[in-house]
Amino acid sequence: MGGRGVDVLDPAAAEDQNGFVVTRAFAAEHGVRTLSDLAPLTPQLAFGGPPECPDRPFCLLGLERVYGMRFREVLGMPTRAATLEGLLSGQVDVGMLETTDARLAVAPVVLLADDGALQPREQVVPMLRAAAGDRWGQRLRAALDRTSARLTTRDLVELNRAVELDGRTPAQAAASWWDTQ
Repeated sequence: MGGRGVDVLDPAAAEDQNGFVVTRAFAAEHGVRTLSDLAPLTPQLAFGGPPECPDRPFCLLGLERVYGMRFREVLGMPTRAATLEGLLSGQVDVGMLETTDARLAVAPVVLLADDGALQPREQVVPMLRAAAGDRWGQRLRAALDRTSARLTTRDLVELNRAVELDGRTPAQAAASWWDTQ
């Protein structure tokens, strides 16, 4: 029970966190797969992310504290789409996207592993109005818990792609995902 008339159900394995990406070509050229791999290169690199990133403990402040990263240049990007465009055009070398961003399914980028555990666990956790839980009972809770048990971060990327890039409704994307489970 979560209080305030809301029940907190079982968390999914799926997580939605800050993620840091480079192009596939950059990753291959420099042998970069983790944030630790990237760290020694950052004095020569430009970073692109949301305007608030320089002041956030899980963005640039955290990259500096955990990995010792100091970028040559930091550019505030107005949107995640602009961050990706900047990355693909060469305006920036490293970009911040969420780990569930739809563009990760289609763009030629590599999401770098956070091997220093900068990002806290940010699992997707379903919440249910207690009144709905009382009305629909354990069957509803069990169905939501079964869904959480199957939902991965990669699934969220694909669900977001289906809605944001392919034009499906959230209901259509969810039904298609469930049918494959």
